[in-house]
Amino acid sequence: MNDGGFINERAVVIEFAGREWALGGQWSEPGYARKPSGLRSLAETRGYDPDQTLAAYLAEEGQVGWYPFAEADQRPKRVPPLAQLVVQQVNRRPAPQIELPFTGQFNLGDCEWLIILDANGHILPGFEVWGTADDIEAFLDDDEIAGRVNSFRATSIKIDDPEEAKAWLMEGVSNSIIFAEPLKPPANPVLQVALAGVGLLVLVLLVIHVKDVIHAHQLAAARERLMEERRESSERALQMQMAKRMAENELNERLADYWANYPRAWAGAASPETILATCHRSIDADLPDVEGWNRTKATCRPNDQTLTFTELWKRGALATVYDMPAGGVFDPTGQVVTSGRVIPYEHRGVQPVSFMGSTGSPDDALRSAQEENLEWVGDGQKYGDEISVRLSPMAAFRPPVPAFVPQRDEKAVEEETPVLWEQEAVTIKSSLAPWDGWPHLSSTTFVVTSLSAEYTPSGIEWTMIGEQYAR
Repeated sequence: MNDGGFINERAVVIEFAGREWALGGQWSEPGYARKPSGLRSLAETRGYDPDQTLAAYLAEEGQVGWYPFAEADQRPKRVPPLAQLVVQQVNRRPAPQIELPFTGQFNLGDCEWLIILDANGHILPGFEVWGTADDIEAFLDDDEIAGRVNSFRATSIKIDDPEEAKAWLMEGVSNSIIFAEPLKPPANPVLQVALAGVGLLVLVLLVIHVKDVIHAHQLAAARERLMEERRESSERALQMQMAKRMAENELNERLADYWANYPRAWAGAASPETILATCHRSIDADLPDVEGWNRTKATCRPNDQTLTFTELWKRGALATVYDMPAGGVFDPTGQVVTSGRVIPYEHRGVQPVSFMGSTGSPDDALRSAQEENLEWVGDGQKYGDEISVRLSPMAAFRPPVPAFVPQRDEKAVEEETPVLWEQEAVTIKSSLAPWDGWPHLSSTTFVVTSLSAEYTPSGIEWTMIGEQYAR
């Protein structure tokens, strides 16, 4: 099994995008507010030969990266870590372009390279690795590694073409490049002196032996601490990822409930038959005049439980405001009077149960827009001599984003909001009264918004306006 990301125990320098870069950094946990002064001793405690190792410090991330080479003569004088380019690219592409955690796999030409950033944008210790494509695949196939890697895939990219990898990594890169550099020797080196006497030589050898034993124990303890840090970091990131997914699931459930229960205008609305029956009793076609006031228009507007009935009157030659219709309000000229009253429905139209599905959802009553338009257009053509039918184009309805959606998610939710229904305005005009047999008023999803009668010298002109709802 690969040991926590050590697919390679050594660093390597590659030629990429016109310069040399270091791969295979072993990164510390974040937390170094400033560059540590004792990098050489820190390297020793982690088991790296200071003479074979370079170290880089990312100030904003507070991390130190160790680049141990196989031999001292293979170690360059200084070289920039390629990992810093990934950190730069992720920082310059904020959400929703890139969501943290981030997993990136790149074909660099000479090798394949994998790097992971945690939920805070820090390089995950033990997960900047390089090798052949087969090496990376075998690394990711390890059950424990795969489980940890899959918890860091809010954004995951894989670029197989070296030129595309170069374009992605180098786009807009800052001129401020961080270098991995050799570890400086102690500031005050011990001066070597000549030792005299066999007894003193034995003492020195004993001290060296004890120091080697202590150093070996320190290396073992450091490795154990490093592995523990990696496990804890992975666990924290996994917990954050699980919390984020739980929040997303809860939001999705609330949205599904909101969309399913959004008010449907046709559900529980008074049927056209109910509105016609109620208006019929209020509109007296035989008595358009009251005390010399001429009724020019009467309008019924449905409400939830009642109907508002308004009339418009014009003053005849002998009429006065003293004789205006009861409850009327005259305009400043005294020539026009408006009267109105609220009327309870004559009876409530109840939609047949056969229109409802087994779930009882109002949406089960919807027919397709094509079916509804076929009947409206067909009736307009069939009864064209007596009835005029005008339709507006069907419009898709999406409900507004609810207030419980966090502001950062509003745009995404708006894009994902489904179309709940389609609707169109329908206007019907005729000189025949609607209760004399207008067609297509039995649709369970046609909602009347107004019915008016306009009195003219040639007779009454009737106008019904409503909304047709469809799938």
